Amino acid sequence: MRRLEFFRPIFQALRVAPCVALCVVLSAASPALAQSPQGDESGRRHGIFIDTVDVSLVNVGVVALDRDGKPVDDLKADDFEVRDDGEIVEITHFSQISQGRRITGNDGDAVPGPTAETNIVVLVDEPFIAWQSRQRLLKKVAAELDALVAGGSRVLVAVKDRQVEIVQPFTTDREALAAALDKVAKSAANDRLARSTASLLRQIGNGLDPADDSDHIDPARSDARATMGAIRSLAQEQSAEVRRSIEILRLLVNGLAGLPGRKAVLHLCDRLPLRSAELEWNVWWEKYGEAYRIPFSLTTAEDEIRKNDNRSSISTLVADASASRVAFYPLGAGLNALAATSMASSRNSVVGTAFSGVDSRGAGLEWLATATGGASAVGGGTAEGLLRRLGRDLGSYYSLAYPSPHRGDGGSHKIRIRVNRPGVELRYANSYRDKGADDEIRDRTLTALQFGVADNPLDARVDVGEVTRLDDGNYRVGITVSFPMTNILLLPQEENHAGDVVMTIQVRDVQGGLSEAVQVPVPLEIPNTEILNALSQRGAYKATLTMAPGEQTIAVGIRDRLGAKSATVLQTIDPGNV
Repeated sequence: MRRLEFFRPIFQALRVAPCVALCVVLSAASPALAQSPQGDESGRRHGIFIDTVDVSLVNVGVVALDRDGKPVDDLKADDFEVRDDGEIVEITHFSQISQGRRITGNDGDAVPGPTAETNIVVLVDEPFIAWQSRQRLLKKVAAELDALVAGGSRVLVAVKDRQVEIVQPFTTDREALAAALDKVAKSAANDRLARSTASLLRQIGNGLDPADDSDHIDPARSDARATMGAIRSLAQEQSAEVRRSIEILRLLVNGLAGLPGRKAVLHLCDRLPLRSAELEWNVWWEKYGEAYRIPFSLTTAEDEIRKNDNRSSISTLVADASASRVAFYPLGAGLNALAATSMASSRNSVVGTAFSGVDSRGAGLEWLATATGGASAVGGGTAEGLLRRLGRDLGSYYSLAYPSPHRGDGGSHKIRIRVNRPGVELRYANSYRDKGADDEIRDRTLTALQFGVADNPLDARVDVGEVTRLDDGNYRVGITVSFPMTNILLLPQEENHAGDVVMTIQVRDVQGGLSEAVQVPVPLEIPNTEILNALSQRGAYKATLTMAPGEQTIAVGIRDRLGAKSATVLQTIDPGNV
């Protein structure tokens, strides 16, 4: 029996960190798929009526609390008003989760249904947490493991530095989680930025004061100039680290998007600076600003601080996290421990005086928590209190959904929700990025790759073909992605049946390095005379990957645009041992 193959020409080069190249080459062009209006008209002439509508639902998890901070569990859909970019929208899907279980039935006979799925990521943010804070918080989290998994939540332990390293995949095994936290606690910490900040604050505090002795004016000026240059360098370094961290966190939350249920990141982090080196500039200005403002051509500390503003970068993370239904729960010491260390080793109180003008509770992390519907305990509060709040938020909330009025435009949009009952506080993600269906299959492909969670209702398969070693030591690997044609919706046209599939391919190496995702349309067109034969076979899509030696995982996401169905499939390969 002849096997049908459908190809489309495309050439795309990717980089897989740290040094793996991926090239996708598709060949044997087929005619373009007819647009949907033509397909619909053709369907009518054939007596077939098919209406394919891509409806993007905006899902919002809403925590409702009374004045005592206890969950309010008797609200109905009519009690809520939802505005999207200021316009009232209709809630089309409404459900309640109480004590970890979804409530089903009518008002009079509502009963707990199946357990709601929840996922918690315990994430240690190495660049932005001091070693002492890191060790203390890890012990606190380990002591509260029972509370983390009591409601049936799956927990993952990871460390973020130059990328996210998963120490323990999602599990409910308390012993495995305790071992993972202990492993992280015993590993070397990268708190270079925290140490650099503390060292610079001590240097400023211990520098000569121009007001102490007129004989020291020149040495004091030298100290002031040196520390001013060091602050500018540190500000640039911090901003670069913030941008890098934001991109890594965005990759994490987009990967989490494909998981079902609620997702939360317990973010062990002392600070995520809204404005880099704000504290350092305030300390410097307190000591040297009046004396050297004019000689150094400075106006105010605020003018210097504004040059390294990170709010636009953080806002992109907020939008992605909200779109992926991921809430952040930051937990850290803030700047308090850092300031205390610096003041203890300084010869004067300039650090403490300037510190009063800086938000020590971590405004960037507070914003991230509030905007995504989470909560924060940075520079105040306790780990126990935050973990109790996290468990309560995941166990008792309302799920509201409405059709997006923006048709997957990729833009960021504001959400405002009110409830018609006085004294009720609502917490929810107050913005989101409206992802289209093709963006969602890209996210699901990343989810499969990062967390090994594949979902394959299309019965797709990835087969490895010919492997050729190249002169540079890499390998050229042929793969074939196939799926039963009966699982793809095909619309009748004049002389053909046509389908429309989009495919995403991405690769991950053993170090966690990810290639860019290649997403290509795969139009299908089958002559009417061959349609019955085609439906008994598998359609195939061929690609050629250039891969470095070593084990790597290929993830393929497939979306049937007309049938509104998606699938993800994984294939692990070591090209040197095929």
